[in-house]
Amino acid sequence: MLISVFLDKNIPNTRYCMIYKRILILEKLNFRIMKQLLLFILCLSFSISAIAQDGSLDLTFNPFDIGKGDGPNDYIRATTLQNDGKIIISGDFTSYNGILINGIARLNTDGSLDTTFNVGTGVNNGGIHVVAIQADGKVIIGGWFSSINGILVNRIARLNTDGSLDTTFNVGTGANSEIEEITIQADGKIIIGGSFTSYNGISINRIARLNTDGSLDTTFNVGTGVNNSVRSIAIQADGKVIIGGFFTSYNDISSNYFVRINADGSLDTSFNIGTGLNDGISEIVFQDNGKVIIGGYFTNYNGISVNRIARLNTDGSLDTIFNIGSGVNASVNSIIMQDDGNIFINGYFTNYNGVSVNNFIRLNTDGSLDSSFNASNEVISGEASIAIQNDGKVIFGGYVVASSFSRYLTRLNTDGNLDVSFNVGYGANSFISDIAIEEDGKVIISGAFTNYNNMTSNNIARLNTDGSLDPSFNVDTVTLGNINNIAIQEDGKVIISGYFLNSNYFYTDYLTRLNADGSLDTSFNVGTGATNSIDDIVIQEDGKIIITGFFDGFNGVSMNGIARLNADGSLDTSFDIGTGASGRIFSIGMQDDGKIIIGGYFSDFNGTSTNDLARLNTDGSLDTSFNVGSFSVGPGPNNAIRELSIQEDGKVIISGFFTGYNGVSTNDLARLYTDGSLDTSFNAGSGVFGVREIGIQNDGKIIIGGDFTSYNGTSINRIARLNTDGSLDTNFNIGTGANNSVIALRIQDDEQVVAAGSFTSYNGTRKNRIIRINSSNGLHINDIKIDYFNIHPNPAQNVVNIKLRQEIDLKRVTIYNNLGQQVLASNKSIINTSNLASGLYLVEVETNKGKSAKKLIVE
Repeated sequence: MLISVFLDKNIPNTRYCMIYKRILILEKLNFRIMKQLLLFILCLSFSISAIAQDGSLDLTFNPFDIGKGDGPNDYIRATTLQNDGKIIISGDFTSYNGILINGIARLNTDGSLDTTFNVGTGVNNGGIHVVAIQADGKVIIGGWFSSINGILVNRIARLNTDGSLDTTFNVGTGANSEIEEITIQADGKIIIGGSFTSYNGISINRIARLNTDGSLDTTFNVGTGVNNSVRSIAIQADGKVIIGGFFTSYNDISSNYFVRINADGSLDTSFNIGTGLNDGISEIVFQDNGKVIIGGYFTNYNGISVNRIARLNTDGSLDTIFNIGSGVNASVNSIIMQDDGNIFINGYFTNYNGVSVNNFIRLNTDGSLDSSFNASNEVISGEASIAIQNDGKVIFGGYVVASSFSRYLTRLNTDGNLDVSFNVGYGANSFISDIAIEEDGKVIISGAFTNYNNMTSNNIARLNTDGSLDPSFNVDTVTLGNINNIAIQEDGKVIISGYFLNSNYFYTDYLTRLNADGSLDTSFNVGTGATNSIDDIVIQEDGKIIITGFFDGFNGVSMNGIARLNADGSLDTSFDIGTGASGRIFSIGMQDDGKIIIGGYFSDFNGTSTNDLARLNTDGSLDTSFNVGSFSVGPGPNNAIRELSIQEDGKVIISGFFTGYNGVSTNDLARLYTDGSLDTSFNAGSGVFGVREIGIQNDGKIIIGGDFTSYNGTSINRIARLNTDGSLDTNFNIGTGANNSVIALRIQDDEQVVAAGSFTSYNGTRKNRIIRINSSNGLHINDIKIDYFNIHPNPAQNVVNIKLRQEIDLKRVTIYNNLGQQVLASNKSIINTSNLASGLYLVEVETNKGKSAKKLIVE
């Protein structure tokens, strides 16, 4: 009766409550068969997988990560503020925070995407380079594009406040070339400038005025116009217009790069610039007093030396009170005025009046440098679009590399420091290269990221089991670079490799060790370290460390591609590889007997032909009993094997760029017997191109991740599970999969898969570069034996002892709660349970004989 009730068809929804009740009943029974039945029921409860589909996203892992933070995926050409503080950006981007949006977007004041502004499929052909907002909130856009949301509009259009095309704005055939500047007059008429030579079929050279309905205003007569592009337009209070660019004549009158015209388009001869400028203008702005600030490429104005920025009086003469000294040493591309009269300038310069600066500075009203504004802590693009909010903060539409992230759009505080509250992001802000899982289930990640969950995490971080950042792991010594590989020692110390600097900006030669709290372990001394990159790290059972890569020496000793280190970081000279590998070794696999399998791109090892794959004895010599025959190197990078993994039965799975193995066709993925021969029972069909990682489940199924978008002709994006025969496991349903590379993956003890890389979404859900995927639990009834071990004491309070039968070797102890969640893992026979809440648990012990499980009560 108990069994029939337990196996009721509704058990998936109620199983945990029911199981627990039955356990309490069984606790009162002393019959052996009832004890065995209890274990059966417990094991069954942990193997039920009805709640989560294999391959689905585990939404409990870092649920705060909703994919925000990255901003636009390419350059911004224009940044404009609405009266309500919302921000319109335009440029070359095709997505914002992972959401597809072509060329133009509106943001809320916090930097998040305003989804009420919908431009449909956006613009085509080169993007939007200029935006102007009318008094009624409608948005005029100009650039290289020829359509918006599929509707033909050549290089200019007007949008309604919701982003839809305003069809009352009729440009006809539009402009025949780029529009680079748009300025709106007080009466609503629109002046445009750029490279065009006609508008709606009417010849007009590079400057024109439009009526409010988009038609050409023929009362604005520019004659023959200008002979080269117009880059900037500014309208005076009296309606006169100053234009600047790369032209040298206006209406056939010599006008070097800069003129003022009357409201009817005629040249204003009262504005006397003399010989003008000696090079082009990028920007023109007016001050409240009518004076004009210009910036660009010029170094001379009317015969007077002025390096790339100047202020003019209202009559066109140079304002010598505006003292820029020696000016800037390269072009000025943007100028914007603050309400208090201070002036922001941006360009490719690195020096202002003899002071080292960083492309973006603020000047006082007299032209002197405002030292209270300092953006030099970041690497800032020299060509950006800038807008100033009412609170004085600066929206910076240009590429910024900062200490905590790199983005195409940022906001700066009034002192020039980054405003970290703008477009807050979660997850990792750049790609993750490697993952390692600690015994307690915490996850260490490394890569190029500098921020995780909006907190500074320079290239390495430790996550709690729920995906949140573990602040107790504090790596303050590593400040710049990429950390590519992680390996965790038994004592919890972490070996990392990559290319990075310590806090004193001293390169640590590709390899170092951290203490369990993230601090630098100064007892680990690699001397001068490796001569080039390290691609893989494996720690032996005796604590020695094997590294492989592209190096040809370690600490001054010739070592080609592979080396073994002692636990203190010194070279283990007993590991004798001779001349080593003739090329790069990408991946290592350790056999149970201590032999080492290496894969990469090399043709021989210590003078013996090995063709990209070899097995070494424990002393570093070549194991000639491992016969790989020959490879056929296929397309892709110049390396044959990228990754390898060893199954429990000793068979070796390899991936890379090969198209054959020892004369047998096999595309990029294969399995080998322990002697190196091809296992033909493993059939990947037409194969898979671009596998970066291989993980093996307890049941022998294989998880692969990488750059691939198909497997054996079936579309599948960047992560897949294979059956033991190499066929695709269709029960592992990833939906649309990852939208970019899966670079690293690890299988947890509970079989869930932690995957990371450069992706920003998984099966349509936005996630920044790290996820956990549901997968079948590795604790199966067929794996479990009931007589391998005993637990004492049971019930327990602070400590339990795992006592094994004779001739059985302990591999791992894993404890699960009554929800099937792993709560503790260890490879020791004495387990500290003081941190476990009172309740019922399942203890799984893995040994050299298999797995065994028993219940544990913690009081």
